[in-house]
Amino acid sequence: MGNDLMYEFLYALPVSTLGFEILVFIGSIYFHKHNITFLVLLFLASRVICMSLEQSDAHAYVALFSPVIFAALVTLKKDYLTTKRLLPACAIVIAYIAGAYTIDSVWISKIHSIVIFNQHFAYSDVSFVVFLLMLVWVVVLRKLNNFECFLQGGYVGAWVHFLCYGCFGEYGFSYFELGSFVFLVAIAYQGYKLAFYDPLTNVYNRRAYDTLPLSKGDIIAVMDIDFFKKINDNYGHDVGDVILFSLAKISKKYAKIYRYGGEEFVLVFACKNYENCINRLKNLKDEVQNTTFKVKNNDINLTVSIGAAMVDSSKMGAFELADKRLYQAKQSGRNKVIS
Repeated sequence: MGNDLMYEFLYALPVSTLGFEILVFIGSIYFHKHNITFLVLLFLASRVICMSLEQSDAHAYVALFSPVIFAALVTLKKDYLTTKRLLPACAIVIAYIAGAYTIDSVWISKIHSIVIFNQHFAYSDVSFVVFLLMLVWVVVLRKLNNFECFLQGGYVGAWVHFLCYGCFGEYGFSYFELGSFVFLVAIAYQGYKLAFYDPLTNVYNRRAYDTLPLSKGDIIAVMDIDFFKKINDNYGHDVGDVILFSLAKISKKYAKIYRYGGEEFVLVFACKNYENCINRLKNLKDEVQNTTFKVKNNDINLTVSIGAAMVDSSKMGAFELADKRLYQAKQSGRNKVIS
């Protein structure tokens, strides 16, 4: 019964995620996210190959060449800025599909017969080596945190099937089952990030703060950059964005941080000693004051003002009190922590 249920669940995944992939593909074209367009297109092209060729030939071809195409597409990502520059990526994907119908299957089988690691579960030792080399290249080229996580997760997940196909052989899985599962999970994670993270500073956003449950004894601090408008006016909003990101990065060392709006952040301490929390806020203020932010050949110094309060009867009441103390800090000279 358990195996039957697992089979039915995993067997349906490729069909369901095919719909997701098509929607992501259409959306990426509409919003001109060309880097996503061609990575999803690699999945769709692999599906076409697997549906139109003999199973063994299709698996062998995709195992050997899809990581090479993947690395080539990611290498070209920096050029996906105009429609004209999409032509090389289109040519790569077309060549990938055309190669499946022109390459000699006997030649592929000879490559797959080469033994390097003498593994039991690897679909092909050569495929494994190619995959590792291409993955290292892509990581070095783009850095892991710049990837579209659901695409990377789906791609690597699909490869787990190839490397461990013997474990799943009794279910008759194809290329996409395990990758499809990771694809779904990673889309859910991506949706969570879109809903609760600020895309500029990569910290929690106001929606995340509004849904945060706080109890009596927790501490809320409201922080604002002093004279931030002057930074935007003198250096430009792109420099201001870098300042916001850098400040958020510093602040994460001291407390759980939320971007509330504009240059205003909320810091939360869960059930901590009030005096210790105020000292941490003062240390944060001092670090910001003593840091020179280097942005576009400009050396920028700034200060922050902070108001803090402990949750007593309600979260809203503590926030209003902290916000009032922030205003007092600004009125009394700025660059202060008032509690």
